[in-house]
Amino acid sequence: VGQQDAAEQQLKLLKDEDAVVRYWGAVGLDAGTDAVKPFREQVAAALDDPHPSVRIVMAGIAFKLFGSEKGRQILEGFLKQDNTYCILHALQTIEYMREKALPFVPALSELQGRFRDRTGNLDYDINCITDVVLHFLKGDALYYDAFARWTPAGQMQNDPNIHF
Repeated sequence: VGQQDAAEQQLKLLKDEDAVVRYWGAVGLDAGTDAVKPFREQVAAALDDPHPSVRIVMAGIAFKLFGSEKGRQILEGFLKQDNTYCILHALQTIEYMREKALPFVPALSELQGRFRDRTGNLDYDINCITDVVLHFLKGDALYYDAFARWTPAGQMQNDPNIHF
């Protein structure tokens, strides 16, 4: 990240046989969003990666940068799975999109309903993140008042530009 040809190098990593190498290549691409814009076709090709974590990161990039319907469907598909690790990864990917995550509100609301009373592995994390993301997407302050002493004042204000 930071080098002029970083996106091209990271795209090459997406072809490595090791899923860990592909994952970190995808994470690097996600960090350099503007540099990735010329590589729409390569991003689309990576949506078929066999490893869930690579597919999730690349789906986030594809949706965030290009409005990819396939990217949205991949992320929503992971939200419907039973694998809490994949759900959490997809949820965090959507969370980091901020206002670009508005199209995910129905899927997030469904996820919130599914996990409301669950107490298994990672269920609390999924519940908390889903609540905060939906809270933010409704235009409310990003964090609840209870968190005010740990949150910069600017984040505690409602954003009038974000609406359903």
